[in-house]
Amino acid sequence: MTHRAAGVLIVSLNGGLCGCLVNGVHQIHSRTPLEPGHAIVVVGLGLDSPRAYPYSVSLDEYSLKNKKITGNCFHYNHIEASVPSGQKDVKYLAFVVPAGVYVFSGFNAAPAAHPLPRPAAFSAPSGGVVYFGNYIAMEDGSVELRSNLDAASSAVAGVIPKLSTLSQAEPEPTVQHGSVFLCTP
Repeated sequence: MTHRAAGVLIVSLNGGLCGCLVNGVHQIHSRTPLEPGHAIVVVGLGLDSPRAYPYSVSLDEYSLKNKKITGNCFHYNHIEASVPSGQKDVKYLAFVVPAGVYVFSGFNAAPAAHPLPRPAAFSAPSGGVVYFGNYIAMEDGSVELRSNLDAASSAVAGVIPKLSTLSQAEPEPTVQHGSVFLCTP
C-alpha cells in the first residue's frame, strides 16, 4: 500500500469513526422554512448565579418504542444549547429538529446527586413550533426547569415561520431519563 493510499484510508476511517458529528438538528438564527418531518424547538438557558465557565444543555432524540436514545457512534440527533459564563438573562435558542421525542441527556454534566429536571422529555411533533422550557443552572450544580412562554415567543418571533405560533411542548411522562453510549476506535 502506498503512503497516499494509507493516508486516504486513515482519513476515511477517522471520518467514519467520528460519526457523533452527524446530527440532524440545526440551530436557526433567521426565519427558516420547515421541512416535512421536522419541528422547531425553542429552549431557554439561564444561570441562577454567576459562574466562571459556559453552561450547556443537551437534549437527545429518544425512541419511545425502544426506550432509549436514538444516538450511536455514527448518527446522533441532539439539541446542544449553550450560553457564556457572563449571561445575565435567559437566552432563547431555536432549533430545527427531526420530529420526535427529546430527553434531557445523560451526557449533561449535572452531578448525579441532583435529580434531573422534570419532565425529562418533550414531544416535537412534525410541523410543530414548540417550547420545551428554560433550563436554569442552579448554584448547587442542579438544573431547574422553568417556563415563560410569553418571553420565549417574543425572543424568537423573528425566526419561527410566519403564521406559526409557539406553543408549550407536551411532556412525555413515560420517559424517566436519557442514556449514554460510548464510542471507541
